[in-house]
Amino acid sequence: MSFKKTAAAAASSVFHILAVAAVVMAILHIFVLSVDDTRASQWAANPSSMRATVVSLKHERGSGSGVVVAPGVILTAKHVVDGIEKIQVDQLGNKYTATLIVEAEGNDIALIVAPGVACPCAHLSTFEGRVDDEVVAIGWPLSLGVQILTYGHVQGVWSGGAAGEPRLVATTNIAPGNSGGGLFRFSEANGRWELAGITVAVPTIPLTEWSFTIATYVTLSILIGDVKAIVAEYCKTDMCSQELLDELR
Repeated sequence: MSFKKTAAAAASSVFHILAVAAVVMAILHIFVLSVDDTRASQWAANPSSMRATVVSLKHERGSGSGVVVAPGVILTAKHVVDGIEKIQVDQLGNKYTATLIVEAEGNDIALIVAPGVACPCAHLSTFEGRVDDEVVAIGWPLSLGVQILTYGHVQGVWSGGAAGEPRLVATTNIAPGNSGGGLFRFSEANGRWELAGITVAVPTIPLTEWSFTIATYVTLSILIGDVKAIVAEYCKTDMCSQELLDELR
């Protein structure tokens, strides 16, 4: 009996050590940015306008991120704002109140409107997920009150969502709170960073015997085609700029 108790206690200690180590490694990995490539240097040369396109969202049930695509118009993940009537938007220290306007049917994306939120606005990419393209994820993770940028590469498109929705898979590292933030790629043709997707999830590996999961260093994002679809739905009922309408084509 004594031996069994000792073994159980040892196993429990090992589990807790592994759990803490996994959490620490995940947090540390978020802050390690790869800035050795040319595109990362291009990003670093002009970060201020792009940072302002990704805002922090807070409400009584939690927090997340969003991307400004037109004055007062913000894209985010549906699970971040679903069922919420009043959402606080923080655009680099400026506070606004947003309401939920459009939710996609069968997909984890939503559009909210916050009067007063100004551009710079994210440009919508024609990008459809080329493998090995370099991308950047931006969001407000872990309720830190700090905007985090992480770099990675596209790995492909996964069709394993709850309803079979396709997801862009990239090696950018995100954490809770990043959901609804932007996945960006640099357009060589246009000479700018453009929105390639909306981040929605981090795949996890379940350890059922311990009722515990380990997060992977992979990001799942809504494809840009689905992003454009919800913006187009909004533009049917409200005035959108000609520039935004052109980007929806």
